[in-house]
Amino acid sequence: MSDVSRYTNMRTHQKFLLLLGLIALLTGCDQRAMFEKFVPKEEAAIAKQLLSQLAAKDYVTIEKQLDPSVQGPAIRSALEQMAASFPPERPKSINTVGSNTSTVNGLTTYNLTFEHEYSNTWLLTNVVIQRRNNQ
Repeated sequence: MSDVSRYTNMRTHQKFLLLLGLIALLTGCDQRAMFEKFVPKEEAAIAKQLLSQLAAKDYVTIEKQLDPSVQGPAIRSALEQMAASFPPERPKSINTVGSNTSTVNGLTTYNLTFEHEYSNTWLLTNVVIQRRNNQ
């Protein structure tokens, strides 16, 4: 192989690697925006509000929103245990890091995971919202 041919081949590889790097960079910047398109906005807002109520220990408001099948004498204790996981400060940020939606026989289940950033710790939370026939 001649020196010219090696040089041309090397330049082609360099251009290819540069293009690959640029695509990777652009994909990384756009990955969050692409993820957000799949997050159900209304349900995410409801879930964040519920988590805010839990952190504030507003158990009465939360209990009113719960499905009757999970309400019972032990629910207040379970809510108190969950609320104890939240630091006493306001979070620096709350980001959706997981979202799954499925519909079976008219029942849509939204499974949302959030990452809470606090000054000295992080917290992951998960909220499941179910709607029958979009209600």
